[in-house]
Amino acid sequence: MSASYRHSFEATANVTSRPGAFVITFGLPLLMYTFTFFCNDTTGCPVPSLLSPSTLTLKKLKEDAGWPVNGIWGLCNWEVFLKVCGYYVWSIALYFILPGDVREGQPLALGGARLKYKFNSKIHVRAVLAIAKSS
Repeated sequence: MSASYRHSFEATANVTSRPGAFVITFGLPLLMYTFTFFCNDTTGCPVPSLLSPSTLTLKKLKEDAGWPVNGIWGLCNWEVFLKVCGYYVWSIALYFILPGDVREGQPLALGGARLKYKFNSKIHVRAVLAIAKSS
């Protein structure tokens, strides 16, 4: 396989005719945030201020949608952030510590080199679940 080989599916080849990857990457999160803030269990669906656009203000929309008082930072939780970072560090450590079969992948299109993959997912999952069960 030469470096000039081009497969038939490109994520960003033509966003207007084949928007699949672009829509999933950017559109789906925006849709989920829209549902979260404009359709909630506090005020219903849609929030009341959207039903009367003539009196719609940003302040009223924020109140109805349940937007945090301290803005976008109210959506962040440092405790959760640190736990997620800890999980990534733990996973990287387990990759190097735990035993597993190392196999070569398929040749890459550029240069033909083969990447090596370590297969230790079963023991990795057991280690992660043991930590989760203990906490």
